Amino acid sequence: MATDVLMSLNIGSSSIKFALYKIEADTRDPSLLYLGKMEDLFQTPFFSVTDNHHQLMHSQKISVS
Repeated sequence: MATDVLMSLNIGSSSIKFALYKIEADTRDPSLLYLGKMEDLFQTPFFSVTDNHHQLMHSQKISVS
């Protein structure tokens, strides 16, 4: 059986933020899985993802040429 998920996006002028939620099968309530963001899009873009306990999962500066 597939797991239902929901992604929320917030796209601003210089950043993109997202949250990924698992939809609980029995209650249909959302449960946070990951938060992420890409900031400083026009200078030195930086991407990061944290889990539902706010532990850093991944961070990376993005090289633009």
